[in-house]
This record gives sequence, C-alpha cells and structure tokens, in this order.
Amino acid sequence: MAEDTGGALAALDFWVPPHDVFPQHTHANEAEAKYLIEGGVNFQFGDISFDAPTETFVYYAIGRPMGFTAHNEPARLSVLGVPGAFYLTVRSFFLQFLKFDLRYM
Repeated sequence: MAEDTGGALAALDFWVPPHDVFPQHTHANEAEAKYLIEGGVNFQFGDISFDAPTETFVYYAIGRPMGFTAHNEPARLSVLGVPGAFYLTVRSFFLQFLKFDLRYM
C-alpha cells in the first residue's frame, strides 16, 4: 500500500509466531497504529506494558518507544504507518530476516 499512496501510508497485515519478540525501538519520522486481529500480545511503551486481548488498538506516536511480545498462540496484527515511505525501504529486510508473514507491505 505504501507504493499505492506515494509513501503517505503503509498498511501491513502479519502473523507473529508464539512467544516471538519484536524488541522496543523508536521511529524518528513515522507513527504507527496497531490493531490486534487474533491472539494476544504484550505491548510495550518504554517502561509501560500491558497484556492485550484480541481487538485491542494501540497508537505509537513519533519518537515513542514501541515493542511487543506474542503470547502462547500466534498473533495477527494490522499496522498502519504514517508516513509510509520508510516501510518501502525496509520491506526486503522484513521479508528476509524476520519470521513475520507480511501481506500488504
């Protein structure tokens, strides 16, 4: 989708294996919104974290630490990144090195 919007917006739909960890990091130029479609995860915001059930929505502002860990079952997440141009440059990294099953990136 980032290509379709000229980099204005990126939409991702992916599965995360059980117990998989997406370490905390920050984005200097992009905000992210995540919607938990299936499964459960623990979302982290710096020193704050919470266990999220299915249908949880979270928003990470630009510069805010973000991360998550999947619970005992696979988790499916939908992510919107604004702006989306950054996701075009890292798509190959995600596909080669991470266990995520990316759909619309």
